[in-house]
Amino acid sequence: LSDPPEALTLLAADSVSMTAAILAKKNSGKTYLAMVLAEEFMSSDSIPIVVLDPTGVWFGLRSMADGLPSSFNILTLGGDYGDLSITAKDGSKVAMLINSIRPNPTVIDLSSLAPVEQHEFVADFAEKLFTIAERSPIHVIIDGAFREEQSGSELARILRVLAKDVEEMDFDYLLT
Repeated sequence: LSDPPEALTLLAADSVSMTAAILAKKNSGKTYLAMVLAEEFMSSDSIPIVVLDPTGVWFGLRSMADGLPSSFNILTLGGDYGDLSITAKDGSKVAMLINSIRPNPTVIDLSSLAPVEQHEFVADFAEKLFTIAERSPIHVIIDGAFREEQSGSELARILRVLAKDVEEMDFDYLLT
């Protein structure tokens, strides 16, 4: 890392061209760290982000620590705090919407969908986004909780799409 550790820095503009994972024990702050990084990406004004949130905690990006609204114009889809509701069948439509409003940051809250529905949505979303998106950077943040109890075939489809597109296009992932 760096010496001293507090001197560790990562420029948001440099990190958009990398794939990363935050790995740690359960309840150790992985999502919080990813949120801090997302705020840095949004502050740069040049890095569009999309968050896939299976647990419904990312709506917090819309407010500051003191509860006041944040300065970021974040579109939230799905979940209890979404601007628009989503269903398992909306993955392709949401991808087209996100592509049309780039670089507006977007949180896709999947918490109201059953696990198998989350996988269906994400598989359709990823396939469509990576088919239609321009060849410009976008940072896709995939929060944890996409577990093996979910549909194996849809999970395999998601992973195939992500692996293919990370090599072919300028899409990057932050897995927590």
